[in-house]
Amino acid sequence: MKIALVNTSDLQGGAAIACYRLAEALDKTDGVEVSMMVKEKFGETDFVVPANKGKLKQKLGNFRFALEKLTFLPYESSKEIRFQYSYPNIGQDISTLSAIQEADVINLHWINKGYLSFRSLRKLFQLGKPIVWTLHDMWAFTGGCHYAGECSNYQQSCGNCFYLKNPKPKDISALTWAKKQDIYKKGNLHIVTCSEWLANVARSSSLLSNTSVQSIPNTLDTQIFKPESNKKNGKYTILFQSMNINDKRKGLKYFLEALQIIETSHPDIAKQMELLIFGKNTASAIDDLSYTTSYLGVLKEQKDIAAAYNKSDIFVIPSLADNLPNTIMESLACGVPVVGFETGGIPEMVDHLVNGYIAQQKDAKALAEGIIWTISNKERYDTLSKAAVAKVHTAYTQKIVASKYIQVYKSILS
Repeated sequence: MKIALVNTSDLQGGAAIACYRLAEALDKTDGVEVSMMVKEKFGETDFVVPANKGKLKQKLGNFRFALEKLTFLPYESSKEIRFQYSYPNIGQDISTLSAIQEADVINLHWINKGYLSFRSLRKLFQLGKPIVWTLHDMWAFTGGCHYAGECSNYQQSCGNCFYLKNPKPKDISALTWAKKQDIYKKGNLHIVTCSEWLANVARSSSLLSNTSVQSIPNTLDTQIFKPESNKKNGKYTILFQSMNINDKRKGLKYFLEALQIIETSHPDIAKQMELLIFGKNTASAIDDLSYTTSYLGVLKEQKDIAAAYNKSDIFVIPSLADNLPNTIMESLACGVPVVGFETGGIPEMVDHLVNGYIAQQKDAKALAEGIIWTISNKERYDTLSKAAVAKVHTAYTQKIVASKYIQVYKSILS
């Protein structure tokens, strides 16, 4: 069985990492030949095939993305939403590449950032091959946004989009919705989501009303992400991570408020706490607090990411919208309990008071209480840590997740 996974990148971003890890899991499975078609290749793995080989084609790929964003400028409501809405009017044709032509199943993942356009998608669907689309956000069934927030227009036909400067019934979100509808109805599409939350949201969308939707979680290598005994310096180390630490969706504001609350209400615990942060950008607001803070920058190697978790006591993820974060899975696999908000697929991973703590959405006080509850009792912490590892080994290992995808592929082909 030949499977062609398609994602914009192999290693940059949560969806890329999730897709790459699935490819690794499938590559270890007998009877499966896997390739991963990407716009940008950053690693050295042989099964990853760049659509843009050579510096000139790579520059052309980056130019497509810049041009895509440039054509969207007249429509965007503000700079803040620039990367929260994708209008794929510019992309490249990968339908003629050998890995796609030879594949029994095409498994799309995250395909934005100037990679696949409406025309590119149409050409893939016209091949007549089964297409599994693994969703890492809502984009596949909206008029262009990656997370709709409180908007439910995607349940009808979009339009009046709050991401746009001049929302109206027939704005580009409605046109995007209509183009997707035309493409999907001519193909053999099957939807997989990484969380039950996103599966339920997808089932409520008008674009996927006649499409099968099921949920299969992401995976990771538990030989890399595992508990180590190299932590502990007598302090409580609190980890916060984000590819873009200043992205409002990541909830840094509530993390800062929670830390301030702990400083005020539990000064003795606050004195024993320190912060460990890695990601693309630093946040000067954190430096205004009294906590000792270490910045690790961007970590690219999985072993370095695992080491960061193993230096931590808890991982805090105050995201306001998320699917099934790889970061939570990585943390749990290393035996590090997680504290986060009740949003998206997070409650599916973090079992409240079992392997972590779930706080009410946008409640900084509850987030602070979760941090204090998790670290303030040694015996309880050890129980949480063991439960964290057990959760990963019963739900997210490569063997478990790969077998579920293979069942999907086989059922479609049969």
